[in-house]
Amino acid sequence: MRIPRYFHIMFLIMISSLLSNCRYTNKDNKLDQESLIKTHLGSITNIPVESTESPIIISDIISQIPTIIPRNINFEFIYKDTPCGINPEWILDSKNNVLKYEPLGEKEYIIKYLELSVSELDTIYLKAVEIGFFRYPNVYKMDQGGNQCWNTPGTTYELSMINGELSNKVIWEDITRYECQNDEKTIQLRELMNTIQNIINEHSIIMGLPTPKARCL
Repeated sequence: MRIPRYFHIMFLIMISSLLSNCRYTNKDNKLDQESLIKTHLGSITNIPVESTESPIIISDIISQIPTIIPRNINFEFIYKDTPCGINPEWILDSKNNVLKYEPLGEKEYIIKYLELSVSELDTIYLKAVEIGFFRYPNVYKMDQGGNQCWNTPGTTYELSMINGELSNKVIWEDITRYECQNDEKTIQLRELMNTIQNIINEHSIIMGLPTPKARCL
């Protein structure tokens, strides 16, 4: 099957988007890329186009689509959210299904059992892959955008993640105000942390937890 070069870029964008939205649960789940392309090729290959350019062979396009590493059965992470730079307020250990919560002003952790669903694990993993988490430095320092954007004390995040043979641990202090402009890597890292925290907040066990008695100044 052949398609005009005119649609080459649009086609790659469409297929890459489809692949990035796929969900994996273990290493045995494989994606038949050729079947996916044939299913979603749609009218692109059927549009008659008058062009003198040489056509593109679909197998050539398949070779250009990046391989997505599936979520491994050993996928796990430990997430820590430390406001004010004191003690972690939230710690989620996905391997042991343990959530620890220490509201500001308290001295002891409240420990809850929290097992994430397959869908929740997929969401977190795909977000990590999307932003290139496994390529972030162990200590991430962002562009602070000038003194007017500093928000101290900030919130320190620590995220350790394992997927198959891949692993990374990133520590990052977010000290910029949300209304300030940040570089893309900072925005994406914040989105990953917010994704994890939002998933925690959606669980019913959060409803009965006490609110903090103190706040960062």
